[in-house]
Amino acid sequence: MVQLKIKEEHKDAKVGFNNSGAPLGKRSQKDLIDLAIMGHKHNPRFKDFFETLPTLEQLQEAKGEEFNAKVASPTPVKPTAQAPANNNGDKSKK
Repeated sequence: MVQLKIKEEHKDAKVGFNNSGAPLGKRSQKDLIDLAIMGHKHNPRFKDFFETLPTLEQLQEAKGEEFNAKVASPTPVKPTAQAPANNNGDKSKK
C-alpha cells in the first residue's frame, strides 16, 4: 500500500472533503489517498500538498486494496431480538 506524506508547510492546512475539515496533518491515509486522487482528477493544486505523489493508477490500486481488505474481514453483526410469533392464527392487528 502507498504511504502518503504531507509536506511540513501544509500539515496545518484545512481542506474540506470526506465530511471533515481537519488539518491535513491529522488526516488518515484513506483521506490522503482520496485527496491525492482528487489532485490527479479534479484539482491539480492538491498535488502540491504531498512530498511525493504516486500515479493515479497506484492510488486507485491502493484504494481497491483497502476496499478488498474490508470485504475480506467484515465487521461481525450482532443478532437482534425477533418479535414473538403470533401462535393463535389470528392475522389481524390488535
